[in-house]
Amino acid sequence: MPLTGDFSKLKKLIGELESAGRKVIPDAAKAASEEAFIQYQDGFAGQHSPWGEAWKQAPHHMYISGALANPKPTAYGGVARLRPTVRYWFYHQVGANHMAKRPVIPGIPSNWDLPIEAQIEKRLVWHFSVT
Repeated sequence: MPLTGDFSKLKKLIGELESAGRKVIPDAAKAASEEAFIQYQDGFAGQHSPWGEAWKQAPHHMYISGALANPKPTAYGGVARLRPTVRYWFYHQVGANHMAKRPVIPGIPSNWDLPIEAQIEKRLVWHFSVT
């Protein structure tokens, strides 16, 4: 059975969806990175992991410069990233040299997921309500 219909309308719809994606996806990634930054700072201030588990007593050097508490959120090409600005963050993440683990970034589903999803949804709703 042959496929019938107004293919010019279908082609126009495809173009509109592709155009929307080029605008919306980068903005959604930006919303995700901004919310991840907030979640990171909240966890650091509350001294707990991205899963809500309290850290063991944190050493004073974690707070001297404030650098570990202020990662750099970035979004490019639809990818959201949160990069701690100091190299030693990883040792807190996994524990090292008799140092207790103090995870700062989730690698698996965490308490950050719902707030990040909510911010992305807000951004998407905004995009489609103004276009």
